[in-house]
Amino acid sequence: MTASPGALLGLLDTGEIDGALLFSSQTLAAQASGFPLVFRFDQAWEEATGQPLLIVSWTARTPWLRDNVETMRGINAAADMAVDWMAQYPQEFGFGGKYEVHSAAGGYLKNEETNQLIQKWLREGLYYVKNEIYTQEWIDAAHKFNVIVHGDKAPSKAELFWPPEDLRAK
Repeated sequence: MTASPGALLGLLDTGEIDGALLFSSQTLAAQASGFPLVFRFDQAWEEATGQPLLIVSWTARTPWLRDNVETMRGINAAADMAVDWMAQYPQEFGFGGKYEVHSAAGGYLKNEETNQLIQKWLREGLYYVKNEIYTQEWIDAAHKFNVIVHGDKAPSKAELFWPPEDLRAK
């Protein structure tokens, strides 16, 4: 069956399906509701590569990035500040918090257990990560996976990844 993550979670809750492939906050909601996790992509990736799995990343065309390196450094610094802020004020993503409407739309408020788990992960820097995890080792692992998937058609590292040191604030 193919359905949206929210629908799959509802079908799990009602017992209409026995399992589902979920991502992001829906996985947290399932976990908080007591459903056992039988496989986690992030754990498998980290065990295989020694690097964290990133689901979302910044993407820019190379010519734009060449012309806007300082802007990208600023975006990275601002994102890191946002992650720090979320770690300091996770309650703002809970019931009655400043971002309650957005949290509800993202599935953070399915129930109190889900929200508490997300707030814990925000506090511990596990839900969103900082740019410091973008390292040459991470690039090497991601590129190796790309080569496994695409073989000799895989783009080179230089075509896919910008050097981490070039994107950090100076």
